[in-house]
Amino acid sequence: MFSLHTRWTLPVRSYGVALFMLLAGCASGPAPIPIYQDQRSVVELRFDPKAGTGHSHPATLTAEQVGSLLRSVWIKRRDVATGAGPPAVKEETPAFSPADIVVLAPHLSKALSKASRKDLVTFYLAIPDATHGTVVTSGAVVVRSGLAFLTLVNCRSYLAGGREMTASAERQIREKPLVSIASDSFLVGFSPGEARVSWAQLDQRREGYRGGPDEGKVVVIDLARLPVEPPKASAPPGPEPAAPRR
Repeated sequence: MFSLHTRWTLPVRSYGVALFMLLAGCASGPAPIPIYQDQRSVVELRFDPKAGTGHSHPATLTAEQVGSLLRSVWIKRRDVATGAGPPAVKEETPAFSPADIVVLAPHLSKALSKASRKDLVTFYLAIPDATHGTVVTSGAVVVRSGLAFLTLVNCRSYLAGGREMTASAERQIREKPLVSIASDSFLVGFSPGEARVSWAQLDQRREGYRGGPDEGKVVVIDLARLPVEPPKASAPPGPEPAAPRR
């Protein structure tokens, strides 16, 4: 299987910082392995220095299962207060659009089937936006002991200060999907709630892996409880064609 090594700086755990690295430091080495890439999207395998004894990779999740997982993730934006008091939390909105899921689901499924026990799967989407020009959704997913850990680092995020995302800036962000561009702050959730595993339940399972440094941006899903939409019913068959005359 694949084995990757790259270098990450130690993250500072803060919801308000402009940039943070998702993973702790590790030795430098080969570049990530691309599974899929086009002008606006990338799915890759990257070495995970926090894998410990190893993830349950390669993992077999169908595109339908991955699509169901992505479809069930939501976010709540957090307005950072300038004065005293906690940030205001807005209503829940889907983290991934139907178009996002069409792009990501088959390639994440393929990546998980090719990942080694020391790899995680990263994703990056650059999405055209009427207000900001380009917004970014990026993060990572691993499967471990029947659980899917999904970290959403950016979600339709744009550069702080409303700066235009130049081609050079987009290229740099594309190469670092685990770096928050910190234009906003948000919490990540999952519905239905019974499929989600809490941090307390994770501790009871003695599963030391916790994903990224900001637990508010990580959801842990019990794959056995993941609802998968049944295939759409096909149209009823028409009348059988008449047998040809001899």
